[in-house]
Amino acid sequence: MAQSNAKRPRLVEEAEGPIERQMRQVVRFLADDSLKGRQPGTAGEEVAAAFVASKMEELGCAPAGEEGSYFQTVRMVGLTAVRNSSKMAFEVQNFQLTGRFGDDYVHSMDHLADAEPECAFEGLDLVFVGHGVSAPGLGWDDFKGQDMSSKVLLVLISQPPVEPFSKDDMTYYGRWTYKFEEARRRGAAGCLIIHFSDEFAGYPWSVTRTGYSGEKVALEKPQANPLALHGWLQHDLASKLAVASGTTLDNWVQQARQKDFQPVAVGRVSHSSLYEKRCFSGRNVLGFLPGEEAHRHEAVVIAGHHDHLGEREGEIYNGAVDNCTGVAMMLATARRLIESGMQLKRSVLLMAPTAEECGLLGSDFYAAEPLMLGQRQAKPIAAFAFDVGNVWGKTRDISVLGLGKSTLDPLLNEVAAAQGLTLVPDLQPKMGLFFRSDHWSFVRRGVPGCWFFFGRDFIGKPSSYYEEVVGRYIQSEYHKPADIYHPHWTMSGLLSQVDFTVGVAQILATRTDILLAMKPETASPSLEIPEIPASFAFRRRPGKRGISFGLRCFDCKIEGCVCFL
Repeated sequence: MAQSNAKRPRLVEEAEGPIERQMRQVVRFLADDSLKGRQPGTAGEEVAAAFVASKMEELGCAPAGEEGSYFQTVRMVGLTAVRNSSKMAFEVQNFQLTGRFGDDYVHSMDHLADAEPECAFEGLDLVFVGHGVSAPGLGWDDFKGQDMSSKVLLVLISQPPVEPFSKDDMTYYGRWTYKFEEARRRGAAGCLIIHFSDEFAGYPWSVTRTGYSGEKVALEKPQANPLALHGWLQHDLASKLAVASGTTLDNWVQQARQKDFQPVAVGRVSHSSLYEKRCFSGRNVLGFLPGEEAHRHEAVVIAGHHDHLGEREGEIYNGAVDNCTGVAMMLATARRLIESGMQLKRSVLLMAPTAEECGLLGSDFYAAEPLMLGQRQAKPIAAFAFDVGNVWGKTRDISVLGLGKSTLDPLLNEVAAAQGLTLVPDLQPKMGLFFRSDHWSFVRRGVPGCWFFFGRDFIGKPSSYYEEVVGRYIQSEYHKPADIYHPHWTMSGLLSQVDFTVGVAQILATRTDILLAMKPETASPSLEIPEIPASFAFRRRPGKRGISFGLRCFDCKIEGCVCFL
């Protein structure tokens, strides 16, 4: 039996074509333990970026980075909460409540350029603001004109599951990133998101805990109206806050579904924490296939991020599926386009961004100010992402995250029909996946884009196969040390995704008469965050490390109990 298993990987590879073997090589190399999970700013990420650049050069891609290189430096700041220094306490009615970092809450803060990496404040107002949505175009406002400056906002994840919002398709207003952006726009001191359920959050608490108990990374340029606290509360702690205030979490959820919802004063919150600060640089890897001179600056962007979560508590998060497969598909797309010999009028920009797992930072940095392509600054005309590739088998369909959101649809349908594929929309729209990969950095700036995912109609497999393999991956491997390379994986599903992308890119890069646009109803909230003068001074006043309100503990009902400290 052992001998049979040892031969299995070789038999799989021997049946593959050259592009499939190339993709396997890329996935295997990037997912190796020696790269330690490719966390931005580490030696592993440096090796990954250099490897991708070398592959671009081998293929014949022209460099599209800084100073004639394949690289763009992205400067970042990482903050890691010192676990045993974190204190968070709530005063609600006559009760005091707290929890444990990691089990009940996780948090970080926005960095300041020249400040110590610590936060402390006492007794700030805690306000429940429903889903924290302000959508004038939809006639929805959870804030009702109330002043939120220097308060801590308590918000539900996702969006109201009532009209005018779709129950089945998340908008950007449902994303956790939007909640923090809106809190900054309003000059709040902090924002805590209630992890209400796996269904509403899109992932279990274990994923949230992993993502927020480790290093939180931001671009070096400080945020406008930086938050002293941003993070998540586990469902049970949030439920206790509601009960202590005289209601229930379910009642809060029901109230937040009403258009006439009014913010609810919950109580007060105090918080202190020390942070370890790391200033570092990551690297976007950029190559391009040049179009003709007149349209060379117009670019079809194809991205697959090369970073992952690194090493935590002695375990390596290799991120083989997320996202070594995406890098492999991006490079394979370049190879397919080059080998086609087709003369391009527009350029195709191949991109392996850094820090996608930190909030799309690498692609956001590029999209905010694209580099030069030829003699002019790049002008992205469409953006497509490869993220979490299909290593489980070929499908008869392909899922496009972004279908229906732009004028790309007729072109996508044309390519799918030509390749005998059934085009299907987002299979899990409630998860908001459309906003969770690098195309979004371009889309939110008005560039049409999609994430080319995979379908669920696997050839030669039972109808339950998709739920089996993808369900297992999401629950047991996604953002966990178990996301490792397996020799028995098939590359045929990846190749199908590549071929579809090649078909789309060829048409866009050879037809300069195709002018694309996002549909008006899909426009995202503004990127602008107006400065609110002097508000930050009220958030970072020194606080006490051992916080206590001197009230009864909600859990044991004892005044001044030790569990509170």
